[in-house]
Amino acid sequence: MPIKFLTGIPVIIEDIKTLRLADGSRIIRLQSRAKITVENESIEGIAYLEPEGQEVLLGTTFLELSKRVLVLFPPEQKVIMLEKVHP
Repeated sequence: MPIKFLTGIPVIIEDIKTLRLADGSRIIRLQSRAKITVENESIEGIAYLEPEGQEVLLGTTFLELSKRVLVLFPPEQKVIMLEKVHP
């Protein structure tokens, strides 16, 4: 979550973490608790705060808790988040 979006919101920083990204690189981020809403469903969990930029990084724990998957389309450079459906 971009830090600049937190203006006026009380945030408690729980820790500073080193995160490993999918490409193997490592970044250091502040950790806090957060609640997000996706399609009218609220999910509570850990948020890592971005010092700059506007992107939000979704971790695998978020995907598991929300019962969603990411589908990658490399030729079009698109990523789509879909709800898991079990037969």
